[in-house]
Amino acid sequence: MGDRLLYEPLHPGHAEVLFEALGDARVYEYISEVPPANAAQLAPQFAVMTTGPPPDKTGERWLNYTVRLRANGTFIGTLQATIIQQRAEVAYLFGPQFWHVATPLKP
Repeated sequence: MGDRLLYEPLHPGHAEVLFEALGDARVYEYISEVPPANAAQLAPQFAVMTTGPPPDKTGERWLNYTVRLRANGTFIGTLQATIIQQRAEVAYLFGPQFWHVATPLKP
């Protein structure tokens, strides 16, 4: 999935390392979530995400990953996918310091 990023399954223990990226209020400006005040507020949210869908959503699968920079291991955000039958809804949350950051593709 690319040579610049690393992905690993999300778990509540990631709250501490992801708070710097996801604690900024700008991340939540256009979504219906409240910015966490601290890493302790992220952990329960991550626990719900990693538990999977509730019993009334039997046709769904939830996939949640952390995203890190391969070069230095910095955690930059999360990648989330909800799979419903043959359709997937994908979302990502990155810290503002990683917005609009790109490098040219290798030929």
